[in-house]
Amino acid sequence: MVDSPVYECIGELLHPSVYDRMSRKEARAHFKWFIANKDRIIEELDRFYFASSGKHLDYSAESLADVWDWCLDNVLIVPKTKAELKQEFMESSEFNVEHILTTKIDEVWMYIIRDIYIYLSECLVRKFSSLRWDIQVTAKTYIGFNMPGIYGFRRNTSYFPHGNSMWGDSRCILLNEIDKDLLRKKFIRLGERVDA
Repeated sequence: MVDSPVYECIGELLHPSVYDRMSRKEARAHFKWFIANKDRIIEELDRFYFASSGKHLDYSAESLADVWDWCLDNVLIVPKTKAELKQEFMESSEFNVEHILTTKIDEVWMYIIRDIYIYLSECLVRKFSSLRWDIQVTAKTYIGFNMPGIYGFRRNTSYFPHGNSMWGDSRCILLNEIDKDLLRKKFIRLGERVDA
């Protein structure tokens, strides 16, 4: 388990549903903040990762596999409080009650996971010149509405590091059902969607 140094959590940890409620002005301001800070976020991830693993992030598929392995080996899972469980129980339908987990990933580690997904996205942008960071603020039905995302894939598809896959993968970590090679595979699959 990683005890030190302390990880600097930059910005807010936003669930995808928060983006749905943002106004266009708020989403554009958040995007502007994100673009101005994404390199700092990755630098903090690299600093913390290097301090505990002795390795640096180099924007390669191998570094994605290594940082994901490191994350899975060190992620801190903690019990949910009684208040959190009660709130979740009250907000869940009868059908979903059985899927409520009694543990969660520590908040700092959720930031680290978010930042790893930002790193994955930046690896793609650096490798493929047709990809770019952007935002979609006009179509509320669009899956990545108001979220910073990677655009430029074939068939007008995009990828959102703050999206549901990050939150879903975090749940898989809690259930111990996560693929150790997940990020490298995502990098390859997403790269296959880019025109050469």
